[in-house]
Amino acid sequence: WNPFSTYSRKVKMALDHKALEYTSSIDGLFGEGGATAALRSKSARGEVPILEEGDLRVWDSTAICEYLEDAYPSPALFPSQPALRVRCRLLEDLCDTTLDAAIYAVFAGKVICKDSALATVLASKGADEVRALAEGFDRALGPERFLCGDDLCVADLALYGQLAGVVTLGVSLEAFPKLSAWMTRMRQTRIGEKDAAAVQEAFARARSGAKQLRHQWRSDRIEFVFRHGLQAFLLEEIDRGRAYFPPSASASRV
Repeated sequence: WNPFSTYSRKVKMALDHKALEYTSSIDGLFGEGGATAALRSKSARGEVPILEEGDLRVWDSTAICEYLEDAYPSPALFPSQPALRVRCRLLEDLCDTTLDAAIYAVFAGKVICKDSALATVLASKGADEVRALAEGFDRALGPERFLCGDDLCVADLALYGQLAGVVTLGVSLEAFPKLSAWMTRMRQTRIGEKDAAAVQEAFARARSGAKQLRHQWRSDRIEFVFRHGLQAFLLEEIDRGRAYFPPSASASRV
């Protein structure tokens, strides 16, 4: 796993929610050559998280969480009602794609690429989009405790993993009262406390010099850059050798 990866933290929260015993090791800090050979041998796209259980190896956080739900159904990560179950999946996907891209823009502009001439604009555009998405999540939260009812689900883990990091980056959520109250509830859970420690670990590693030399750009993150007319930023990162693109996943490695 990688403490910088919200997807890794989502899986760790899922494991903790189900009270499963596990060991973890850190990988996914991309050096000059991108993902390590060991990581590429385990993940078709050279990405974390990766779950290994006996002879089984699963990569992709959503697939891992669905496997955990099938293999260890209690306590549940997904609602039992079909309508709520699909709502949960859609919200998780929104967190893993559109919200991730906006938060990554903030992170890139304020931390990993802050020396770029377009860093401030990138971070500002990211923060604007985060707040727009936060407004939608605020509306989506009803009288229940969590996103899909009174029981925590995988969409809560995905959203919390994303927003916990962006709050650390200085994007305030105080304008969204229901979302802020939900964040407080999540922080007060056992898994929320453990994840908060993981966030602090990630930023401590960054401050101590344990930084990625190259930074991953893919799918929605690239779309975000072009949607906001900031392709010059990404081209600059490519020219400087700091942009990393995941390798193509071949069927033989799945």
